[in-house]
Amino acid sequence: MTDLRTKRPRTLWLGRDSSTRAEESRSSTEPNTEETPKPIPATNNRDGITHFSCYEENPWSVYEPRAKICRKQPITLAQHRKHRQNIVNIRCLPIDRPQVQSLLETIRRLSHPTFPRLLESYYHTGELHLIWEPVEITVNYILTARWPVNETELAYILRSTLDGIRFLRDQGRALANLEAETILLDRRGHVRLAGVEQSYQISASDMNAETLKLTTLATITGSLVATGAAQGIWSSKVQAFLENLTTKSLDELMQDTFLEAATDERDLKLCVHVVNKKARNDLVLL
Repeated sequence: MTDLRTKRPRTLWLGRDSSTRAEESRSSTEPNTEETPKPIPATNNRDGITHFSCYEENPWSVYEPRAKICRKQPITLAQHRKHRQNIVNIRCLPIDRPQVQSLLETIRRLSHPTFPRLLESYYHTGELHLIWEPVEITVNYILTARWPVNETELAYILRSTLDGIRFLRDQGRALANLEAETILLDRRGHVRLAGVEQSYQISASDMNAETLKLTTLATITGSLVATGAAQGIWSSKVQAFLENLTTKSLDELMQDTFLEAATDERDLKLCVHVVNKKARNDLVLL
């Protein structure tokens, strides 16, 4: 039987074509304990990438589904069938084939450190399977576990989230949805925002605290603040920033001195480790 891989078109994957993919990239899907793969740069070298295709084959012939995270938008945790150390998150989107290229190009164009890295994609039986770098927890897990977030951790979550929102705004876009479930953290404590593939175009005149999801972020922040309120750890800077989230501009918020407390993403590493042990109630083994 002819191997499907010999018939599919050359496919760009993280700036490489499919001829180099098999040899160079199979071991890069899963970060090791100390090193997380760096996301595609937000600005460098993207003009040289003119095409971003996907594989026309069944993704489950390449990846073995091992568990499913039962969220509003379910995520499958999968393991590469040949390179067993490669763990990925797979999300399926029902989409017509003619729309695939446009969506993948949008994801490529919006690559930024705040958004998960798209590793590759497959189109099969009317669904686009997006293969994302793995993450460990969501902010919702932090709330469920009642982890007592401190000011440094809170500042880092907020700064990273606002940075992603600002990047999209500068591209004339906004997140379609922001909630505690869509703010993700990887094992090293890096914050990632889910949903860049569903972001939408918006005019400058329509940008406000509501459409840019700052109002929603204020609600999420209030919930995080509540987990530590009993310990009396919050400074006046935190309280002021929470109030400013719905009244000040995005650029003003990014210059707030409270965010200067976000000095090192590793401050969230312990949070991820502990919360991951406590809050896996939505995990179903396959």
